[in-house]
Amino acid sequence: IKVIGVTPPLASELYQAMASSYYALLLRSFQEKIPPLFAHHGFAYFDFLDITKLGIKDVYMLDGVHPTETGAAKMLDTILDETCQTGIIENCQKIHKNLVNSLNRPKTTPAEMDFDTF
Repeated sequence: IKVIGVTPPLASELYQAMASSYYALLLRSFQEKIPPLFAHHGFAYFDFLDITKLGIKDVYMLDGVHPTETGAAKMLDTILDETCQTGIIENCQKIHKNLVNSLNRPKTTPAEMDFDTF
């Protein structure tokens, strides 16, 4: 079994509202405790909760909670970029290369990917 932990993103307004609300303590506690737990067991972990860490904008969030197809692809790009060298994913380099090519195609928009020849 291969494990990769991912905290999915929230739109910036939703993340900021959560970070400055009653749930701020829970959010901070989660962000402080979960990454070391994964590291302790030798598992990769990616915290995408704050989309600015991913380098994307709200336009990549479908409804504030779910990333668009391209938003999810950008998350996968980050995961592959950091895990290909570990051998955790078969054919990782090929998958990553095809994903990057799709992300860079002119028909790819913040909402939809151009997977024509993926």
